[in-house]
Amino acid sequence: MTILGLPPLMLRAGLRYQLRHRWQALLALTGIVMGVTVVLAVDLANGAAKASFALSSKQLQGAATHRIVGAVGELPDAVYRQLFTTPGHPPMAPVITTRVRVDGHKGRMRLIGLDLFAEGVFRDQLPGLIQNKASLGGWLSRPGSAALSASAAATLNAFRAVGST
Repeated sequence: MTILGLPPLMLRAGLRYQLRHRWQALLALTGIVMGVTVVLAVDLANGAAKASFALSSKQLQGAATHRIVGAVGELPDAVYRQLFTTPGHPPMAPVITTRVRVDGHKGRMRLIGLDLFAEGVFRDQLPGLIQNKASLGGWLSRPGSAALSASAAATLNAFRAVGST
């Protein structure tokens, strides 16, 4: 009779070897467990990174279904005005993106301009992203105000509260 497709003599020899060398068997089993654990951890980290990237990409894109892009990179304001004032127009909100250089810093940064009053339909989480003690109305009424991501603020060394001057 065979167990696991092995002849009885071979099975006994294998079990006897493992009983004589218990530490070696324990170390082999530990190595297998650690290998499986590392593969599982890497897979979980990759899944979390992909989900985080997809969520941040979705937050930047919003729920928009259409895009209007100018032929030479610019779109006249009149086009948005005409679309917005047309009766029965679907919800729309302009998003302006460009790369800018900041004095004293190398490289370029991405600047995104949003119309916060029109964005409510597309980005329902936007008001909650501005974390400060000042109200949203106070922030919008100050000339030169901007919302920065934590990484951009750290790069620009711009940790200044809205209420300070």
